[in-house]
Amino acid sequence: MFILKNINCICLFFGFILVATSSIANANFGGYDRGEIVGVGSILNVIEDNDISLEKERLQFIVDQRVKFSGLFEFKNTSDKPKLVTFAFPQITFWQVLYDNKSGGYAPGKYFDQEPRITINEVPVKKLARLFSYDQSNFSAPIIAYTQDEMQSRLIDWANDNETESSPTKPILLWLVFEKSLKPNETIDLSIKFTAPWYFIDEYWSYGRITNGSRFFEYITSTANTWKEGTVKDFEARFIFPEDASDKIRFFPEGWVKIQNGEAIYRKLNYKPSSDNHLRVKWFSNLAMEIGNLSLEEYKTFGEACYSNLNYKDYQWRFLSDHSAKTAWCVQPNALKCPKFLLKPISEKVSIYKRVAIQTGFAKSKRLHQQNSRPKTITLNIEKDEKVYTQKLHMEDTEQIQILQLDQPFQFVNKNETGFRDEYNEVSLRIDEIYKGVKWDDICISELEFLP
Repeated sequence: MFILKNINCICLFFGFILVATSSIANANFGGYDRGEIVGVGSILNVIEDNDISLEKERLQFIVDQRVKFSGLFEFKNTSDKPKLVTFAFPQITFWQVLYDNKSGGYAPGKYFDQEPRITINEVPVKKLARLFSYDQSNFSAPIIAYTQDEMQSRLIDWANDNETESSPTKPILLWLVFEKSLKPNETIDLSIKFTAPWYFIDEYWSYGRITNGSRFFEYITSTANTWKEGTVKDFEARFIFPEDASDKIRFFPEGWVKIQNGEAIYRKLNYKPSSDNHLRVKWFSNLAMEIGNLSLEEYKTFGEACYSNLNYKDYQWRFLSDHSAKTAWCVQPNALKCPKFLLKPISEKVSIYKRVAIQTGFAKSKRLHQQNSRPKTITLNIEKDEKVYTQKLHMEDTEQIQILQLDQPFQFVNKNETGFRDEYNEVSLRIDEIYKGVKWDDICISELEFLP
């Protein structure tokens, strides 16, 4: 057990929300479909006095299919004495605890480590200790941290108390701990870089899923006020994003300035951050995707082909209708066996749709478009007035948007207006044939949108 107590918590918090892999954790009345890595967190400086100042903080987030993060932090030892600084960099994550049929009990599975690249003065930090703590929200001293063996025994006890969950996952903090000696008045540059998926969370109940279709990313600023004088002397954050999706992306808090197409900046001098000004970017989608209720026989026949492709790797359904050609919903070849992927509106719009716009393939570039497979024919099934109309769409092999006329205009009609969950008339797509990718078998669609 490793205890950090009676210390000054000097924290740069990268509380950035993201996804590693998708899982469903069922609770008594429902569950969640979410990512396994929630975020990364504060760098703690374990010293007895607060002589280390945060002179400069530079953040850059490049967002499209994933989030590419780079942060540069300039620290200064303002004292006339040398300091041995112990940095502890946490990730807000989960540890799986699986049931072992052979032993008849629970056994710890894998935990999710983002494995960021950390350098000090451009020299990689190689000596990293990994410690674990139970309280996912505790970034202040004292912090009680455990070795891997100690944590595993506690996870087994926790799983036995939470048997209502399927493949329970325990929220934890994973600490990467490393040291650096600072000379009197010495300044160092600490850099952290990683590329990660987005974070999302949907709620599941016995009657289906509730989703707002968004993915988001948060950077917690408030713990930076534990550096000397509670101040970041020179703070700058920059988001670089696809310009074609600017109407679907929101930045928080107020104060972001769009400096050019696809780029926004947030600047502060002598910045005293608080919980009221955490940085957040949120990206919305127009359409949600579901599989719907399957009979046992249907599930045995094609359930895996359908469910495994809703959130396939980092190419989940949220990228299908997010207004950007730089992202794509991609599926495995077995998706051709799935008879229908249901499409539902995120927010109800009283519109009669007469056309459909589709951008097949991974349209981020011509190279990616050719490397990945893309649909050649798609079947749309549209429920209207208690009838189902079928239309086969023939797609040209181009990365450009194709707008096709619908044989049967329709609108989404909520059939369960008094219920807790909206129930719309069924609109679904099926991928029938594909243009084969020259490098990968994944089948991609960059955009699908219904138009008046």
